[in-house]
Amino acid sequence: MWSDVHEFKEWWLKHGRPLRPPFELPTLTTDLAYSLCLYREGAFQVELYVLKPDSTSPPHKHPQVDSVFVYLGGNLEFGDKDNIFKSTAEFQFEKENGTHALFGSTAEALDGELHSVRTFEAGGAFLSFEHWKDRKPTSVVLNWEGDPDGEKHQGLWDKHNGITFQVEPLHPFVDEAKELFEKHYHEIAERTDVIKLDPDYAKYDDLANKNMLEVHTIRNDGKLVGYSLWFISQHIHYKNSLTVNSDILFISPEFRQGITGVKFIKWSTEKIKERNPQRIMFHVKDAVDYSPILKRMGAKHFESIYTIVRE
Repeated sequence: MWSDVHEFKEWWLKHGRPLRPPFELPTLTTDLAYSLCLYREGAFQVELYVLKPDSTSPPHKHPQVDSVFVYLGGNLEFGDKDNIFKSTAEFQFEKENGTHALFGSTAEALDGELHSVRTFEAGGAFLSFEHWKDRKPTSVVLNWEGDPDGEKHQGLWDKHNGITFQVEPLHPFVDEAKELFEKHYHEIAERTDVIKLDPDYAKYDDLANKNMLEVHTIRNDGKLVGYSLWFISQHIHYKNSLTVNSDILFISPEFRQGITGVKFIKWSTEKIKERNPQRIMFHVKDAVDYSPILKRMGAKHFESIYTIVRE
């Protein structure tokens, strides 16, 4: 077996480019690309990607995957971890053997490094050689961390991972969520040596009965893996302004890879907009800073909060 993705790439190219598409998930289609797994063995595989014209992928990662991309044809460019694209404009010509001038050239995204790709009028195609370090290979479009290509890509992710989002009543949610509440508390709470977790469930019940609380959840094959709770009320300073406040937002760490977290935040925000608030407020802890996602959604920084904890 090969020691790394480079060794695998060299073996595959030198041994006649063998074709062995797997039975499971051989082809996928996203908003940006068509893919075909040409060969898979153990933790290694090579996928063919054909990209649509005039398209750009969001910056993204493939966690725990080493990738080497080999240019085939068309007009495309890869972006690095800083989302800087290396221009290929000067190489858009035919070589003497009839191939594209860039045919066979490579780019890399090792250790799940951030990268992106864009195409121009002709579209483009490349091979993706991959070493999957911690899981069985599927496709890198499913092992994806960052904004998705679009709705079709989101749908693929949901179907593959058994992920569902829904609005739920407070009960029985709180009984099922207590284990996650404890994990959430230890991840983001301030001075846990002094301030102990002890939710006032009676107040939550009161808010729910007054229609001033909304519970959104993420489930994986029915199991609760995350939540977003919102307070809905007229602001005490602006009685004619309906304001929703994000009370708590938590996603189990194993579901933060890929697009689940980003999609859930966007879905929960769109869902709470159905209450027709004038203002939506998010409270972001330094320990889990998801402000870049909020900024891409159009949110603006409003204030900073400082605390004094007395023992």
